[in-house]
Amino acid sequence: MKWLGDASYSVYLWHWPLVVVLLAVAPPEWMSLGKVSVLLATGVLAGATYRWVEPLGRRVRPKAPSWAALVAAGLVVAVVGGAGFMHAQHGRRATEALAIAQTRLGEGACDGAMALVSGNSCKNTWAGVTSVERTKATEYWHLPPECRGSGVAPGGVPEFLCDFSEGRARFETAYLTGDSHAQQWVRGVLYVAREMNWKIYVSFVGGCAVADVPYIGYTKPAGDGGKGCRAKAAALKDRVLTLKPDRVVYSIFAREEKVQTGPGEDAMGVWKRGLPVFWKAWAAKGIEVNILADPPVNVPARPATCLAQNMDDPRACAVSRARALTPDPLRVAHEGLDSPKIRLIDTTDAFCDRENCHAALGGVPIYFDGNHISGTYARSLGPYLKRLIVG
Repeated sequence: MKWLGDASYSVYLWHWPLVVVLLAVAPPEWMSLGKVSVLLATGVLAGATYRWVEPLGRRVRPKAPSWAALVAAGLVVAVVGGAGFMHAQHGRRATEALAIAQTRLGEGACDGAMALVSGNSCKNTWAGVTSVERTKATEYWHLPPECRGSGVAPGGVPEFLCDFSEGRARFETAYLTGDSHAQQWVRGVLYVAREMNWKIYVSFVGGCAVADVPYIGYTKPAGDGGKGCRAKAAALKDRVLTLKPDRVVYSIFAREEKVQTGPGEDAMGVWKRGLPVFWKAWAAKGIEVNILADPPVNVPARPATCLAQNMDDPRACAVSRARALTPDPLRVAHEGLDSPKIRLIDTTDAFCDRENCHAALGGVPIYFDGNHISGTYARSLGPYLKRLIVG
C-alpha cells in the first residue's frame, strides 16, 4: 500500500490511456480479460515510470532566472489553453452540424424501424450507422413547440398539452404517461397524435412506478422508501380519471423498478396483481388504455460499446430474442385481461427479426443509452405505432 501511494501519480498517468485503448481495440468478449490486463499493465508501467523517470524530474533544477521561467510557463499555458479552446470550439461546431444532420434522421420511408416493418423491401436494413454521438436530435425527452405547460401538476409532476387539433370542433384527446420508459416513445406517439389531430397530454415521473404497487425504488431502495413515487403515481391516476381522455398511452420500466414482496410471492406476482388496477380504473370510465410493452433490453444483453465498435456492421451487435426479450411485467400483467378497452401494443417486430434483436436498423442507432431508445429511432417508429394504435 505504501508503494502504491508513492507510485500513485504514475498510476494516474498510465491507467486512463490504457482504458481508452482497451475500449477501442478489444472485442466485447475479451472485455473481462482486458480489464485484468489493463490493471496489470498499469502496475508494470507505473512501477517503471516511478523507478526510472520520476527521479529525473526530482534531480533537474532549471538554471534560468525566475522571471524567464515564469515567461516560459506563461507561454506554455497560453499555447495549451489556446489549443484546448480551439479544439473545444471545433468540437462544438461539429456537434451542432451533426445534430442538424440527425434532425431528419428517422423520417425516411426506410429509415430506422421502417427498414424492417414497412414492407417496402428496403435494401438498407443492415446499413452501417454514420454516428453514435448523442446530440439534441437523439435525446428522447424533447417536446415540439406545440407542447406547452397545461398549468396542472398532478402530485407536483409537470404536465404538458400538445395540441394538434388544428382548430377542429371534434378531436380525440389522449394522455401519455408513465416513467422515462413512456417518455422514450414520445416522438413516435406524437407522430401519431399529429397524424390523427389529437390533443395529447404528457406527464412523466422518471424512475417511478406509475402503478398501484408497493414501489420501493428504482434499481435500489429510494431514500424515502418509495413514498414520494407512490403519491405521484396516485395523483396521475386520479388526474386521468378527472380529465377523462379518449385514450391513455402508458408504459413503465417495470423490469428494473423494485417492489416490496410479501411472504411466498415474487416481484412478478406483485406486478401482475398491481399493474391492472390503474388500467381497469381508467377503462371503467370508458377510456381506451394502450400499454406500450417495453422494447428489447440493450444492456446487459450486449456491451454498451458494441455499436460504437461495429458502426459499419451493426449485425455484429445482434443478440438472440431469448436474450433480449427478458420477462416484462407489462406483458405478464396484461395476459388474461378480458377488457377490450385494455390493449397491449407490442413493437417487438420493429426491433427484432425472427431470430435476433438489433442495436441499429435502417442506418439509425436504436438506443440512446443502456435502456432507452433514441429520439431518432422513436420518430422512425411513428408510422408503425400509428398502425398498431389506431389501425
